[in-house]
Amino acid sequence: MTDMTHLSIEEIRERKRWVLSVMAEQGGDFLRLPPRDQPYTCPCCFHPTLQYRGGFGFCEECWWEDDGQDDHNADVVMGGPNGSASLTEERRRYREMRGLPPLEL
Repeated sequence: MTDMTHLSIEEIRERKRWVLSVMAEQGGDFLRLPPRDQPYTCPCCFHPTLQYRGGFGFCEECWWEDDGQDDHNADVVMGGPNGSASLTEERRRYREMRGLPPLEL
């Protein structure tokens, strides 16, 4: 994951424009789900932290920026908000550094 705390508003806007252009080029190969009563699970750490999917929100648990990437393209490095890491790489890194997905009750 990329630490974006040092970026200016304009740099963040530029990254968002870039991601949206990639989305258009790939024919919308991103997942976007609407808001709902229960949070969505993060595609990286699987904790229920996202109010909607594919809207570039940050997971408060693992700090993955939800750009719509999911299992169907988890091995692809898409650049943009998550830098040079694929979703698969970040899932592995999360398990090694932080822990396991939440337990199902």
